[in-house]
Amino acid sequence: MLNGISSRTLRARVWRGIIEEEAIALTISEHARILEALRAGDAALAEAAALTHVCTTEASLRRILAESVEAPSKSHPPAKNHAVAKTHATAKRKP
Repeated sequence: MLNGISSRTLRARVWRGIIEEEAIALTISEHARILEALRAGDAALAEAAALTHVCTTEASLRRILAESVEAPSKSHPPAKNHAVAKTHATAKRKP
């Protein structure tokens, strides 16, 4: 199950990490809460923490999609490094 979820959402998660500076820290924090609950043996808390993580990620992706529909130019923010800038430039040239 996790392989299927991971592979289907990889591009979206990577993009989110590029355009939302706090996304990585938030994801790590949410994963830490899930792990803490699992280590404590608290299934209900682990489930709640996992649900919170999925919901915040979904809300973020929905917001990104809505913004890209409203203003397509916002979907391509300034690149944070040269490798990303090069990738964006190459992608724009392809038909």
